[in-house]
Amino acid sequence: MNADVVQVWDQVNGWNKSTVDSMLRLNEIASRATERLAQQQLAVMTDCFESGLGQMKVLGEAKGVQDVLAGQSKLATQCGEKWIASARKLLEISFQAQSELGQWMNDQFNQFNAQAKQTAEQAQKVVQQATA
Repeated sequence: MNADVVQVWDQVNGWNKSTVDSMLRLNEIASRATERLAQQQLAVMTDCFESGLGQMKVLGEAKGVQDVLAGQSKLATQCGEKWIASARKLLEISFQAQSELGQWMNDQFNQFNAQAKQTAEQAQKVVQQATA
């Protein structure tokens, strides 16, 4: 019976370790996604700053209304292209994080099933020994 207690204790310790490992992995996924989102946000802010500078340059170099309109049109096109690229990058980051989280959940489910099966087998063994 003493060996069974040790085995159960080892099993509980194994669950605790796997839980901590699982939470560390989840934290890595979240940290990686957060870092990528922060980098993307910085890139967007840089683009906005550059767009503002471009507008100031257009206004400073324009010789007439036509120059201002042409420059603003060009800047609007560039800005739109950057926003579309940024949106695509954001979707990519989101999809990657979603995929990693889905894999993490699948791994957790499989690990739980394995541990539940092991626990049931151990409990059955202890019951059989107790009734024998």
